[in-house]
Amino acid sequence: LSLVPIPENAEDRELVSILTSDSSLFRFLPNFYHGEPLRDVLEFNAPIGHQIQSVSGYDTPPLRSYWEFLLEANGYAFWDVLQYTESIPPIRNRQALNFLNVKYILAPMNTTLTGFRMIKEHPVRGWRLYENPDVSPRFFMVSQAPPRRGVSFDLQQTCVGGGQFRPVDVVSYTPNTILLKSNNTCDGYLVSSETYYPGWRATIDGKETPVFEGNIAFRTIFLPAGAHRIEFSYRPTIVLVGAAVSTAAILLAIFLVVI
Repeated sequence: LSLVPIPENAEDRELVSILTSDSSLFRFLPNFYHGEPLRDVLEFNAPIGHQIQSVSGYDTPPLRSYWEFLLEANGYAFWDVLQYTESIPPIRNRQALNFLNVKYILAPMNTTLTGFRMIKEHPVRGWRLYENPDVSPRFFMVSQAPPRRGVSFDLQQTCVGGGQFRPVDVVSYTPNTILLKSNNTCDGYLVSSETYYPGWRATIDGKETPVFEGNIAFRTIFLPAGAHRIEFSYRPTIVLVGAAVSTAAILLAIFLVVI
């Protein structure tokens, strides 16, 4: 039994090369509908295979909170979203793209995106790749927490009393564990465009701190002034309990065999 290689024409190798050569933490947006020919250039879920993080894709059961964020941020009516049963609805709000850390946008050749910088086009295969000059970092500091049940992109990024917050350094990033460093002269809130879900925990210098939702769907924590090391980790209770039960069952089975 062997896996069949991906056909050469299944995706545009040049496009993939451009995206994978960027070592920064960013997200990618395929700015077209699932029925368009541009799917032959890069399928909605193809970025996963190249470790390219995308804000779209085939995702029939997305998180309700993220769905609500899209409704609120884009001004969609509920019925507008119901037509998207195969893929996540497109994002029309420029500020939402900035907040979601969308750095690159793939669009059809006949599409011109105002305010974005076109960095490559392929007339034969019919695509253009745009770069977002106003992309927000994945993690950043603000003076006031974003609303829990609403959306606000006008987040004040200055310390109380003046001065700008310093950038948050991403030390390491994996799907289940994220390490950050921050050093600021005033208290603030560490805001992210990482989705919140029960089981996500955070520590500041090794001490656990509450994680709450901001902008409807995303992880936010309060961060006091000073130099800190922050860790986000996904440790859902049900998995921990399941692991404990499984371990106990294995040990019991071994004990019964021995006696």
